[in-house]
Amino acid sequence: MNISAPSVSPEASSKPWDLWSERVGYLCIRHPLTSEPRENLFLCLKRMRYLSKGCAVVVGADRRMEGLLTERAILASVDSDETASRLSVGEVMDEEAPSIQAEAPLSEALRLFVSRQLTYLPVLGDDRAVHGLLSVKSITFFLAEHFPAALMNLPPEKRAVSRRSEGA
Repeated sequence: MNISAPSVSPEASSKPWDLWSERVGYLCIRHPLTSEPRENLFLCLKRMRYLSKGCAVVVGADRRMEGLLTERAILASVDSDETASRLSVGEVMDEEAPSIQAEAPLSEALRLFVSRQLTYLPVLGDDRAVHGLLSVKSITFFLAEHFPAALMNLPPEKRAVSRRSEGA
């Protein structure tokens, strides 16, 4: 699918733009919430709530990713604030959380989101340092920005009409 990207310079307008090869480093949230493995889980959870974040990228002293702490992981392992206050982030984080390189194409990120049922995907630089965080929400905004007419006028086919009413 080749379309013209919004151009900033004459050089940019002469190149065709391919949505699926857009680099994830361009789309990601630049400064995700980070935590260290030894941080108290309750305090990290309070920061997540205060900042309205659904996850924290767990990094070591060298700022390299060690894991991902998601709301899903917290809900699966913690039953009360009392339990959370006794645990560290490192005890609950997902050490095997997938990540993606900043130079990877959007198509690779979408494949990971779908195949692994992810909500968040850490974006790493060449040295495995955290470059940012990619979310389903950021991809949705990106698509809406580039295809507003297609997304605002769904369904695109006139015959795509519900046969029965929905709701109460």
